[in-house]
Amino acid sequence: MKYLVVQWNAYMTPRPRVYPLLTLLGFLLFVLFLISFAPTIGGRMSSSQSAAAVTAGIQYVTTTDDSGPGSLREAILQSNALASGTRRIVFNISTSSKRICPTSPLPDITKPVHIDGTTQSGYAGTPLIILNGSCMGASTSTGLTIKAGGSTVQGLVIQNFTGDGINLNGGGSNKIIGNYIGTRADGLAASANKGNGILVSTSSRNQIGGPLPQERNVISGNGENGISIPEGSTGNWILNNLIGTNAAGTAAVGNGANGTGNGNGISIRQSDKNTIGGPGVQYRNIISGNGVYGINIAGDKSSGHVVQGNYVGTDITGSYKIPNIRTGILLHNSPNNQIGGYNPLARNVISGNNRHGINLDGSPPTPTTPEPHFGHKGFSHDNLVVGNYIGTNASGTGPLGNGTWGIIIFEAQTATIQGNLISGNTNDGIWIRGDPAGAAANTDPLTTNPLNWIAHDNNIIGNKIGTDVTGQIAIRNARDGIYIKDALNNSVGKDGDASSANIIKFNPRYGVEIAGTGAYATSNTVSSINTIVGNGAGAVFPPAPVAQWQSGTILPVSGLAGIACTIGNARTENGQVAGLAQATGGYSTIAGLGVTACFDIDFGSTQYTEAKIGYRMLKTICGDSCSGTYCSTYPSLHVFTSTSRATSAWSRLTSLAPSLTLTSNTATSPTPFRYVRVCRGGGSAAISNAAVDYVLAR
Repeated sequence: MKYLVVQWNAYMTPRPRVYPLLTLLGFLLFVLFLISFAPTIGGRMSSSQSAAAVTAGIQYVTTTDDSGPGSLREAILQSNALASGTRRIVFNISTSSKRICPTSPLPDITKPVHIDGTTQSGYAGTPLIILNGSCMGASTSTGLTIKAGGSTVQGLVIQNFTGDGINLNGGGSNKIIGNYIGTRADGLAASANKGNGILVSTSSRNQIGGPLPQERNVISGNGENGISIPEGSTGNWILNNLIGTNAAGTAAVGNGANGTGNGNGISIRQSDKNTIGGPGVQYRNIISGNGVYGINIAGDKSSGHVVQGNYVGTDITGSYKIPNIRTGILLHNSPNNQIGGYNPLARNVISGNNRHGINLDGSPPTPTTPEPHFGHKGFSHDNLVVGNYIGTNASGTGPLGNGTWGIIIFEAQTATIQGNLISGNTNDGIWIRGDPAGAAANTDPLTTNPLNWIAHDNNIIGNKIGTDVTGQIAIRNARDGIYIKDALNNSVGKDGDASSANIIKFNPRYGVEIAGTGAYATSNTVSSINTIVGNGAGAVFPPAPVAQWQSGTILPVSGLAGIACTIGNARTENGQVAGLAQATGGYSTIAGLGVTACFDIDFGSTQYTEAKIGYRMLKTICGDSCSGTYCSTYPSLHVFTSTSRATSAWSRLTSLAPSLTLTSNTATSPTPFRYVRVCRGGGSAAISNAAVDYVLAR
């Protein structure tokens, strides 16, 4: 101040005119210097400070007020007004409450800016700045609308807006990292945005989430989808988020609370080449607990998407169920997408969902034409499902089944299902089905090929179905390993290609069951390259003639009075064997099966590893009879296998209880065999004319 007085007195002293003018100019510059560096008072900026901050490209939010100096609204306006340079909005709110509650929609972001809630004092990895939409009443509002592109939103809680939490509208190359969107500030329960958590609308190359722990978003509890990508958005990357769970990833805080049917974790419609996850734990999304699907990719333009490394339907450890209410991943009339990858790090775990694990769906939507060319027949083709665990825990060692099928291929074509572990599901491991009635009527208005209604030319190769990851321990699907109905030209394994062999074991019904009639239920092939053993009702139904199921010749060993009647495949009783057709497998009636009797069955081959043996007494066989249609008492049998009758190295496989249908009398050998030896194991009297049924599988 003394300096200013001296300067002022000097100015009043007469001297040449040029000196007063220079002195006055210096005084004005000094005053501006003092203003630009004056300290803030009470944690707020003066209007002159705000102007200086805009010049520097940094806007400070120092108050929870809805408007005025230091408010978020003012900071956005100032950022939008800046002609060039770096724009950044930082936070230094001194009050205990960090809740900003706008009474009207915030300005759209029209210039690139980094809104950084991590700058708030006290931030330690959990967002502190709360952007709450409840003060706007019933009017539709979005938390933040970003039109500029090139922007980052970081470290905010965005909740209770009547529209979307964040709308990426145009622009592109934005980053949304480290936010809680749709939850309370603690991330443990919903504070729903009534629309989507994040809407990506005609905006491309955005990044939602990041590989670092502090870059993970929690996108949960929203009224519609967690993330919605409608038509016209491409090249977006969704990584390392919790979508539908709490912030710990241990319980559901599902998206879809509005009950509108748009309650997916991630919804992509008519957009292409987006990536969900990636080949590494740092990219893994947890997509669980949502009100409809975990991931819903729909429409003929929805192609080229890659879904890798995610847990869909489980907790963050992959050990417990947090079900999506319907299917884990739905591809609805969408072509050329990839779920999983050949790199083990690209494996998705798709387990614990209330319906299917994966649905490749070619059916028309309801209504039939929601938008041009969306959801019509023939667009669900050439999808690749590779290397995933579907129905098990993340280690592939125990069941964590989906509520119905592991994979359903419904009216879809030319898919490849390769190298997956598909076990523990509550129906079939894989279900392939067409719609012959739809093909006959061909009612789709935009496609005319009746084959669009049929599941055809799908390839099932190199999977483990019904086992653990080693292929040796049972994790059964609840019905068939694979069920094919009213479908055309689908293949299970490929002859001559060892890498295509599926291991299909331990399922309680058939390894592969093929059903349906008519022109669209033909030419399905089950290659002999597969290992299909130990399934409760058999390997393949209907079985391939002789090549898959083999009858043999009875050879007396000991205790047999002789072979009487017929040996062959013509008796109706043979239909009792595992539900097989009458002309498959074999049976023999044996006269005088003594107390210590044994007999061998020669199958003329060393390629068999599964034997089904059963026996019964019929009421009349060659004139003999007993008290009922079947005798009620008879001893157990022991089953042995060997490659040669001359060797003593018979391998005892099992003891068989009496059975009429043979559904439980299955003996599986670790090595192929040619001969099966059956020995009576109990009883005190000879059995006259026992009927023995048998069938062998590769």
